[in-house]
Amino acid sequence: MRIGELARATGLAPSAIRFYEEEGLLPAARRLWGRRVFDDTALTHLTVVQLAKDAGFTLAEIRRLVNEFGNNRWRSQAERKLGEVRLAAARLQTMAQLLEKLLRCECPDVDFCGRTIRRSMAAKAAPSTKRRRSRPSGRTGSVLPISGLYEVAIRVKSLPRAETFYRDILGLEIAIRDPKRPMLFLRVGGDAAMVVLQEDQGEFPKLHFAFTIAEGDIEGAATVLREKGLAVRGPVFHEWMPARSVYFADPDGHDLELCAPGKRS
Repeated sequence: MRIGELARATGLAPSAIRFYEEEGLLPAARRLWGRRVFDDTALTHLTVVQLAKDAGFTLAEIRRLVNEFGNNRWRSQAERKLGEVRLAAARLQTMAQLLEKLLRCECPDVDFCGRTIRRSMAAKAAPSTKRRRSRPSGRTGSVLPISGLYEVAIRVKSLPRAETFYRDILGLEIAIRDPKRPMLFLRVGGDAAMVVLQEDQGEFPKLHFAFTIAEGDIEGAATVLREKGLAVRGPVFHEWMPARSVYFADPDGHDLELCAPGKRS
């Protein structure tokens, strides 16, 4: 059959058939009046070549397969290729898991993201220590090793108004503005925690949030807040904690607290 007929029978382009012929993957065509003419073995060879290509074999592997066929050639080649595919599948699974994590990433900048990744790597590399934890009566199962609160989302009516309050009065540092959503990320205590202001024109409950402050700064903080025109209650001493706190509200009516933990006796 001529190259056009072979192309129609296999679904390959004539240029692909010529390439496979030059690479030694099918018997060389004979010439008839200056045109390539292939016998039926070309069709069967190309069928094997296409199957091997779909299975992921490289050109060199396919050449060995068709030129050294027999003696369980399919089996030996397939066993080795299957091992490679399984390793690739494991890598793809790892990639998929990383991409899923990246979809949830809200890091404000590259530097912050890099520090977060390094902390995660260090936590994974650290030797695990099993400690017995006391559990309240009636609880079962393991207790999660939570070490603190990292991020709090606060819904506000007006993002510019809330930004002025949290930045200029409370002194929080802007981390990043979300260009696609009405959200503003603010750093609390450097990289210790994050406050996210989310503009919401709907109805939402008024919540309570407490920020940590040094014990020696609580009196001065109360004075500063009063000078800025805020209604402040406290300092109030909490003997059971122990801690001293001052209370005030943000422009949306959320109940805020500056808490200065003391030392337990």
